[in-house]
Amino acid sequence: MLRVRRGTRVEVRALLAATALVAVLAALIPSAASAAVVQRLEGDDTVSAALAWSQFAYPDGGVTTALLGRADDFPDALSAGGPQGQAETGAPLLLTPTDALDPAVAAELERLGVTDVVILGGVNAISADVEAALTEAGYTVTRLEGPERIATAVAVAEATYPQATAAVLARAQADAEDPSRAFADSLAAGALAASLQAPVLLTPTGELDADVLAYLTEAGVETVYVIGGELAISADVEAALTEAGFTVQRVGGDNRAATAVAVAMTQFTQGPPNAVALIEGSGPDAWASGLPAAAASATQGIALLLTAGETLPPETEGTLAQLGGAPVVCGPLVDPAACDAADAPPPEPPGTVVTEGLAGPRDVEIGPDGEVYVTIQNFGGEDCIDSPDGELCFGETSQVVSVDTESGETTPVVDGLSSLSFGVGASDVAVDAEGTFHIAMGLGAPPEAREGFPESGAQLGTYVQSSEGETTVVADIAGHEGEDDPDGAGADSNPYAIALATDGGVVIADAGGNSLVRVDEEGAITTLATFPEVETEEGPRQAVPTSIAVGPDGDYYVGELGGEQPGAARIWRVPAEGGEPEVYAEGLTFVIDLAFDGEGNLYVLSLFPTGVLTRISPDGEQVVLSEGDLVEPLGLAVAEDGLYVVNCGLSCPDGGQLLFVSFDELAEMFAGATLDRGEPEGYTSPVHEAWGDRIGPR
Repeated sequence: MLRVRRGTRVEVRALLAATALVAVLAALIPSAASAAVVQRLEGDDTVSAALAWSQFAYPDGGVTTALLGRADDFPDALSAGGPQGQAETGAPLLLTPTDALDPAVAAELERLGVTDVVILGGVNAISADVEAALTEAGYTVTRLEGPERIATAVAVAEATYPQATAAVLARAQADAEDPSRAFADSLAAGALAASLQAPVLLTPTGELDADVLAYLTEAGVETVYVIGGELAISADVEAALTEAGFTVQRVGGDNRAATAVAVAMTQFTQGPPNAVALIEGSGPDAWASGLPAAAASATQGIALLLTAGETLPPETEGTLAQLGGAPVVCGPLVDPAACDAADAPPPEPPGTVVTEGLAGPRDVEIGPDGEVYVTIQNFGGEDCIDSPDGELCFGETSQVVSVDTESGETTPVVDGLSSLSFGVGASDVAVDAEGTFHIAMGLGAPPEAREGFPESGAQLGTYVQSSEGETTVVADIAGHEGEDDPDGAGADSNPYAIALATDGGVVIADAGGNSLVRVDEEGAITTLATFPEVETEEGPRQAVPTSIAVGPDGDYYVGELGGEQPGAARIWRVPAEGGEPEVYAEGLTFVIDLAFDGEGNLYVLSLFPTGVLTRISPDGEQVVLSEGDLVEPLGLAVAEDGLYVVNCGLSCPDGGQLLFVSFDELAEMFAGATLDRGEPEGYTSPVHEAWGDRIGPR
């Protein structure tokens, strides 16, 4: 029989956790150059589709339990995601005709080594004859059923998860316009449930089913993941859950493909998936392409994304562009043309590749004499400790390097900085005219997490200076967050961007703390501003400030991620003396870096979904200069004749790149744009005025 296993709660962290993004997408980004379809699963009907997933997930068998659903309809299989994640091996979902056990299914049960078979649904779904045939073949058979799909899902939950701390809730029925809506959100929901080891429950769109509420209460559930937008499960259902005392996490997007992306982001908060599986998302038999994939997703760490007939939805295409070289499995019943589209070559980056093969590059900075510097976060070292998130390895491997823009040669100028295996280290650097390097060291965790760090991780969460080979911790940014928690959302720190302050010292954007802090030349820390949550269709999201640019007016301009919803991110103006921030620009997405030119134009780099470069003129006009040509762009700097961009910053198989794109090239990419944006002769920024001779010409 299925072994009952108490559900485990997954805490969805801020998007700039572990990988310094990813959650992102953290979360979502194992590698980047181009997607690579490594396997296409065969299956031309529902029975063979489920068999293909079973054989993919369990090539060597070794499974004690299998689930069995009817092959011609999906309602009873909607709740199969949770049981597919049970025990250490999980349990495959197989499909058979109602009246007879398919010979291929019988052979698969034998190959798997199954001893127990759980039938989903009543005798009208899987007949008594099939049950008898299984019993006669020596299997222990259990039937889980209810009078309709909601009741069947509750029965499955009660049998497999009598106690659970989390549950996944999906819509139960479709509308007359599109019958596939009844299973669209459950395609990805099953994978999330299997990973959480939690049940999948169903409810009508407009109200919370009473039996579902009773199960949630009796099972001790704490967190309910509501799948889809309010057209799938209404705000009334969410309110009823909240009123009943549950923590509600809505996971959804504007459509089924976007919901699948959101589910993947929630499923893989602690690190990137090992691979991506494409499943058909809209055809009449699409349920058989996706529902049986939950076991493979949970046991092998595979994110499920949707196709739409011969095409890839923009949400899937954009996510694959970010995932890049991640292995892609094309599921059964997926149109070959969609698989071919996923196997397309990577986009050619704009401009010129100055250097590549960088180990976790994060940002680029132009020094006072025109030198180009890149922060290298790297991926830890050999000082490893155990943690609830798995093994964490530290090393003094993070660097700041100078880049010879002619030869591409890199030379370490600051070495031996703390690095963590998730790609956390030196996040950003500012350089003054005396050659002092001011460095923000990332963290992506509550400050107290550092108590167990080895010495090689001691600099994480701090601001350090390096001059003439001597590196010193000047201020503990994470410690300030732990003591003051300026945004009141719980202490979490990730010093992510740094700039020279207009009145001396530096300013640092703490992405985990949702704050902008100033560190004076004596090391004293002051909070200049905190940034409010952004309201999205899926509920409030933390701001997550990622970038700072000093404006021509001397104020600080701060960009934010602002959640995964397109258009939700804002750019804030913070007075140089601190105070209430005001929105300078909005309608952006996942802003990762900012830089002004000498004429007051602000260049904005967006990481998600496809890498976007936008120019905002002083009058507020936004012009998209490049979209889809950049992969994992993380850093931006404005030179006299163009832009430097850190590309492939997270996980390209061949390492990260530094690109140079001239203003002339940008003008060609965006026809009609006038982009001669070098600093006018004699231009002096407020930073120059504050630091005088220590800055020099930019």
